[in-house]
Amino acid sequence: MSVRMLFVIASVSAIATAAPAGEQQPRVTGFFSDLRSHPQTGDLGGVEVFISYATVNNGLESRHYAYVQIAEGSPGEPQLVPVTVNGNKVSFSLSGKYAAISPFSGAVLGDSLIGQFTNKWQLRLPRRSSYWQ
Repeated sequence: MSVRMLFVIASVSAIATAAPAGEQQPRVTGFFSDLRSHPQTGDLGGVEVFISYATVNNGLESRHYAYVQIAEGSPGEPQLVPVTVNGNKVSFSLSGKYAAISPFSGAVLGDSLIGQFTNKWQLRLPRRSSYWQ
């Protein structure tokens, strides 16, 4: 069998086994933020979540983590927390003053992280660059 024929067979096979574009899940990793500075007071408000991926234990396990920062007038202390990922669904728990409203449960839909904490505080964070860049 020629190299060209092998290439054609491999290409057709890859196309046939790929999920249709409408069924592909968006990446859950990335920056999601609505942090903003108030135009009159300069106070900072909003939430920023950065979800990343890592392999651990010499590549035997994989995990997702979230760097979460909440600002209510001024930037709060960020937290690095493990994230549970199932397809496009994510959940994580915070500690400190936000422990009582945790966990956050949501999903990456389109270009946004959408979900809520247990106290019904809803977030819709667009995928964008970090506020701090």
